[in-house]
Amino acid sequence: MSLQRLQRESQIEQQPTKPEEIAELAWLLERDLAAHSSSGLPQDWRFAIAYSAALQAATIVVRAAGYRALSGAHHYATFAAFGAIAGDEYSDRVEYRQTCRNKRNRAEYQMAGQISEAEVAALAHEARDLRDWVVAWLRYHHPELLPGEWQSPEDG
Repeated sequence: MSLQRLQRESQIEQQPTKPEEIAELAWLLERDLAAHSSSGLPQDWRFAIAYSAALQAATIVVRAAGYRALSGAHHYATFAAFGAIAGDEYSDRVEYRQTCRNKRNRAEYQMAGQISEAEVAALAHEARDLRDWVVAWLRYHHPELLPGEWQSPEDG
């Protein structure tokens, strides 16, 4: 789905961002990547935390590109906008994230206890890979927004 279509359908709007917003999203992403593996949590909670990490990563790209998902189908619109921005290089993973969004919704609102350890591990792996992709994408497209903890010495 294109950014123009998402705008026409009132799912996203253009809105500039600030480095502080990206830094806060990066902090949330890193927190969720660490927290998803906390011992003693049910699988569906761990899945929701890993999902949140993937959502934060996608949100960073959407916000850095100057868009914001609107309320209603916020998560759907964020992943769709991310796919439009990322293009062919990463858009094939958008469908997987939308599937995870549906699983998370079912686990939180309909039937808990249906998420497996393998699903948690797969989504956590996806979220870590996405974080790495986002860091590289920011470094290339918006280095002025790159949070300090993601900067390398060359970014100086």
